[in-house]
Amino acid sequence: MFIASTKSSKAAWEKLKNLYANKFRSRIMSLKERLIRPHNGQSIADYLHHFKAISDELTLIEAPLYDDDLVIHILNGVEDDFIELTAGVHAREAPISFEDLHDKLFEFDAYLHRHETKVDPPVLSANATNRANTTHSFANRGGNQGRGFRPSNASNPTVSAPSFNQNCRNNNTHDLGYRGFY
Repeated sequence: MFIASTKSSKAAWEKLKNLYANKFRSRIMSLKERLIRPHNGQSIADYLHHFKAISDELTLIEAPLYDDDLVIHILNGVEDDFIELTAGVHAREAPISFEDLHDKLFEFDAYLHRHETKVDPPVLSANATNRANTTHSFANRGGNQGRGFRPSNASNPTVSAPSFNQNCRNNNTHDLGYRGFY
């Protein structure tokens, strides 16, 4: 090995430092680049574990990440569902620790899941349809000509069925029965 030729431990250390300094620096940069990672639909536990593992590794190689920086990286990567929590953390006077943020994210995630499982009321809709060659129309709408509808006879426009109001006035409702559409 090339450090065997060194005369002192200080000289050996300097050679090792120079040899591994670039790798050490690139490792720090690589770890910090991994901090810029969006949530991507993984669980909050996995997401936070990812950040904590990187933070711990940076601390081991003597490049610690401060809690404020870790919190900022975590909040920048969470989904839009967490915008209220993110705003609350940014508005705090005192900094929040990783442990407190961890608890808040878990609580808020549970809150979101509770509201996701609620069943939304069904959406009711109606579709209008047109029938070809229909022989019915709603005649005498509005005005002083009665309130009910009278289907007209398209084949003979002069003959039409009596309106509901006329039937009631003549007391002939029992004799007519249901006439339906023609």
